[in-house]
Amino acid sequence: MKTNKLYMAVAAVALGLSSHAMALTFTDGNLTGGVDIGGDIAVPVATNQWQWAAGDAISFPSIHVTQMTNSYKTLTLPATANLPLLVGQTKAATIGNAGNAGINPQIAFTDAAGATVTPVWDNADNTGNGTITLPVTAADGTTALGSMSMKVKVGAIGAYSTSNGSAIYSTYSTTGVELYGAAALPSSAAGVMSTGSVAAAWNASLGSKTATDLFGQTHTSAGNTSTAWDKNSSVSPFVFNNPGSYYSGTYGLGIAQGDDIVVNFTNPVTVTTAWKSALKVTVTYL
Repeated sequence: MKTNKLYMAVAAVALGLSSHAMALTFTDGNLTGGVDIGGDIAVPVATNQWQWAAGDAISFPSIHVTQMTNSYKTLTLPATANLPLLVGQTKAATIGNAGNAGINPQIAFTDAAGATVTPVWDNADNTGNGTITLPVTAADGTTALGSMSMKVKVGAIGAYSTSNGSAIYSTYSTTGVELYGAAALPSSAAGVMSTGSVAAAWNASLGSKTATDLFGQTHTSAGNTSTAWDKNSSVSPFVFNNPGSYYSGTYGLGIAQGDDIVVNFTNPVTVTTAWKSALKVTVTYL
């Protein structure tokens, strides 16, 4: 009898119940009844911690026509510093959510007239490089003059920590739900910068938080006491979707110092000409 009581106590503990929960109410004779079964599932509150900034206007001084090539139809303008176009960062880490909960940014580009602009990514040599081509107009914004192409570079970072592990990744795109959206970053591992820390250094040069900042964000939130990332490489896809992890990230699209903006006019420039172009951006969330 004592042995049976011991087993019942062990069973109560194993089920997470107190021994009082094992007490039964007996009814003589026939019985009509049953056992209701249920409980609560707590979903962590995932908070959108993203913030974004477009770069300052890029304005070049007056350039003499004799500096043009291709019979006065091509103007080549090298960047004298790293020029940010779009920079994003998490201001704090957020816990993941299996339903995504509107915390995975999706970036779309358009030109000044609202037409979709899709960067053409090199997808080679782990540079994060690509080319964006935009229409060029006169100062009135409507008279077409030609087109402009600019060499761009992107870093797209996803980072996470749990209580016992962490990673920082340079991410590339697939066709599913992911950070940043398919158009905003290369679509192969060969196209992105090879590690999260390398990509983060580029993003930081444009004005985003550093890899050290992201380490602090995620590790503090997760209660992880390690002193370095456990993983530091590239990956796809990456989403903020694990309720057991804390996430952060940065995004940096810009023109690297020394890379060129090339304006190709349809006709030779024969009179003093003001020209302009624009890259517009929209960020939404999945």
